[in-house]
Amino acid sequence: MSRQRCRFVAVFICSCLVALSAALASSEIPPELVGTWDCASFQAIKNGKPFGKILFKPGQWTLILNADGTYLEKLPLKAQLPSGDSHDAAGTYEVHKHDLKMKPANRGRDLKYDFKVEQDGKVLVLTDKNNGTILNANRE
Repeated sequence: MSRQRCRFVAVFICSCLVALSAALASSEIPPELVGTWDCASFQAIKNGKPFGKILFKPGQWTLILNADGTYLEKLPLKAQLPSGDSHDAAGTYEVHKHDLKMKPANRGRDLKYDFKVEQDGKVLVLTDKNNGTILNANRE
C-alpha cells in the first residue's frame, strides 16, 4: 500500500472515531436528570393557552429515570383498576441536549419532550413536543 493511501486510511479512521465520540458525548444522560421524580402537576394546553391543570399528591405518579437509559413510570390509574392490573410503563429513553425521547416497551408511540431541570436540580419540567402540555415533577 502506498504512503498516500495509508495516510488517507489513517485520516479516514481518525475522522470516524472523532465523529463517533462526538455522537456518543451528545447523547450522554445528564446526571441531574437521573433519579426518582414525583409528578406534581400536569398543565393542559389548548390553542397555545393553558387549559386546565391537574395536581397530584406525592407518590401518585412517579417517574424513575435510570442512569442506564431505562425508565419506569408508575401511573395514577393503577389504583383505579379493580382487577389490580398494572398501568405502569417501562421503556428506554434518550437525551440529546434538552430533548428527551421516551420509548415505551409495552404501549403506544414514543414520547418526545423538551426538558429543564430547575431550582438547583429539585424540579423537572417536561414540555410535550406534540401538544405543549407541561408536566412538573419534584425530585424525591
